[in-house]
Amino acid sequence: MKTKDFIKLINELTATYTENMGAKAGEEACNIVAMKYVKKEYAYYFEQFDHEPDSWAYTICDGKDPIAKYITGEDVDE
Repeated sequence: MKTKDFIKLINELTATYTENMGAKAGEEACNIVAMKYVKKEYAYYFEQFDHEPDSWAYTICDGKDPIAKYITGEDVDE
């Protein structure tokens, strides 16, 4: 699965949990899945950017983190 597709899926999952169970449940669902994925697939980026995967996973859904933009091919300077 491409990263862009994964992030789209994560956003849909988060929205579903948020709608049905509240914002906290949506946030937790995103964090759990994102952590498992990013730790496995993107360890290299954490080493290169000296960035903690734990803190990064919390921002994967909203795309605010520069590494999220870098991995998905978006312009980091936007």
